[in-house]
Amino acid sequence: MKPELYRRVTIPAHMSPVFLPVGTVSENEVAVLGSMGELFIRGGSNSALDQYARWNEPDHRAELERVTNAWTMLIRDRHQRVTRLGPRFFQTLISENSSLYPHLLPPEYRHIDGPTAALSGINWELSVDRGWYVDAFSVLDGDASNDRMWPRTGSHWTPAGTRALTVDLLERIDPQAAAEVREVPLTASAKIESDLGNHLLGQGVAEFAPAPDPESLTFGRRLTKLDYHDDATPKRSSWRCDDPLIDQRVLIFGNSYTQLAPMEDRLSWCFMRVFRESKFVWTPEVSDDAVREYMPDVVIAQGIERFLPTVPKR
Repeated sequence: MKPELYRRVTIPAHMSPVFLPVGTVSENEVAVLGSMGELFIRGGSNSALDQYARWNEPDHRAELERVTNAWTMLIRDRHQRVTRLGPRFFQTLISENSSLYPHLLPPEYRHIDGPTAALSGINWELSVDRGWYVDAFSVLDGDASNDRMWPRTGSHWTPAGTRALTVDLLERIDPQAAAEVREVPLTASAKIESDLGNHLLGQGVAEFAPAPDPESLTFGRRLTKLDYHDDATPKRSSWRCDDPLIDQRVLIFGNSYTQLAPMEDRLSWCFMRVFRESKFVWTPEVSDDAVREYMPDVVIAQGIERFLPTVPKR
């Protein structure tokens, strides 16, 4: 775990520190304030923090086993289905910041010391499939850089977190491309979406994180938007890159951690620059029809820890 209990915080001249009690919960009960100004997803439709204790209760052991087995079978079935169609398949499940920074949670959540039992079980079951299954918790928790993987006031990661997971995925797809992405310096600054700050305070908090400078890239600078539908079901976007690292097509199924638009702290920003063509479909399922229609070389499925209680059909 990251030793940040005594991390020194730099306050910009235009900002003012506001001291709120650790454990302060937003009015809608979605966000809770931890130490060092860290915000965590508490409630919402997934009751995120409750999942850690629930999966360990004797009355829920059968449910835990069902969910773990269902996800394991689903992911292996996805691998078989997609590879039969031709593309290479890769899967990752992104851990919550509460799994990565449990020492910053309010005292009532100090029973949390890592991922939920559901994610831990899935990661363990699929540990024999590391050629195509990426244990995102191990990637983000074990990153050797000094760059923080998660912002303090947002529910998504920083550009450093995005880069770390992208590199780990690319290690399995094209090691040379992975090496080039790993060396991309974070010399610019990106404003991070403060969605949890908005829940707690009624407005976002200005938070910035180190980010790559597109002008300094040696690849991925000549981009063309091919398709963008944020009002469709499912939402989707696609891009072409005329100076990619990998002369292939990638199709990604996922959610806001990939994102339709090329935001520096989402997977789409990296993959649209690495591959000759990329398409993102915002859905928890992996569609055989979408694979047949797009005919990609690589398919990536991206999920998130707090969504694990609901197992997709495909």
